Amino acid sequence: MKMFRSLKFHQKRAVKVCAFLFSKKRWKPAARLVIALCVALAVFIVLLYLNFGFLNITGYFEKHDLYQNSIVLFFHTECLYCDKVDDYIRTNDVQKKVEFVKLDVLAADYNRNELQDKAQICGLEIDSIGVPLLWDGPGKKCVIGYVDIIEFFRQKMSKK
Repeated sequence: MKMFRSLKFHQKRAVKVCAFLFSKKRWKPAARLVIALCVALAVFIVLLYLNFGFLNITGYFEKHDLYQNSIVLFFHTECLYCDKVDDYIRTNDVQKKVEFVKLDVLAADYNRNELQDKAQICGLEIDSIGVPLLWDGPGKKCVIGYVDIIEFFRQKMSKK
């Protein structure tokens, strides 16, 4: 019972401290907003820590490259050159012989960002990137244009 009274005492004390900190005479409205945002941020960090642990919090903010070592074909459905690559892939059963991922750059912002990241790795200008573009993860290079992409797949299939 004594512990319960102690808890009530601390609650009343916390209310008095908050009332003092946020009284109109003590702080200007801008300062109260800054204090409230800092408190909210501190509570958010504590909740993250309690739910996920410290190591998972730092991992949450790191960028993970899912396709770093994969072959990725960037395309979009309204691209005529992409259709030529797609026709080659379907007629030659490339997906059964070569493991790769197809990402439609118009379907999701994530796919578009992946395209830009891979183009930067290859030293290409982000503003002038087009599709189809193939990222060869194991070779760490970009293959641009439908003719070169088809040739890339031909070489990969002849090796297997």
